Amino acid sequence: MKNNLVVFEGIDGVGKSTTARLLQKTLLAKGFSAICFEDWEDNAGGFNTIKPFIKKDVPLESSLFFYIASSIYKTILITELLKKQWVICDRYIYSTIAYHIAKGIKQDIIPDIEKLPVLIPDYYFLLKTDEATRIERLQSRPNTTTEDLMPKSEGSFFDLMERSFELYNPKIIDNSKTDIDGTIKQVLKIIGV
Repeated sequence: MKNNLVVFEGIDGVGKSTTARLLQKTLLAKGFSAICFEDWEDNAGGFNTIKPFIKKDVPLESSLFFYIASSIYKTILITELLKKQWVICDRYIYSTIAYHIAKGIKQDIIPDIEKLPVLIPDYYFLLKTDEATRIERLQSRPNTTTEDLMPKSEGSFFDLMERSFELYNPKIIDNSKTDIDGTIKQVLKIIGV
């Protein structure tokens, strides 16, 4: 079986990082080699060193193109990593597009993802959860901000972001249950492992 790129997307608090790490652990237990890209990337430097400046000090259009460039760079890294192992991403180019749409960027400057030199994942999952569970998860995190805790109501930032993820036809999984093993079973069934 070839190595695959698996992407988990979703708004803050839906369980992307937890699901990605548990999928990695499950794949390793089944004899596959697998890496969570974000854990690896934290030690790789590159574009990550510039992100704090971009988040605070640039116009939205500049932020969009920085993150697109970052996704292209990720593709180079992921392509090499896929030669030896599965790669699991908690956020990918879909987050870049969804975030900027939710922030109000003009739709006509958003490039067609399929025309960009980025890898299209083998599996793209959108995790969703009920609002009470999402807020509870966020409140248990040490670095949660007031902005993170804004409710996902119709037309809100998080609602717009979640709807934007759906533009790219993900496999949608309800991750509201506290039973993360149930979520992983659904993922494994879809990826055929």
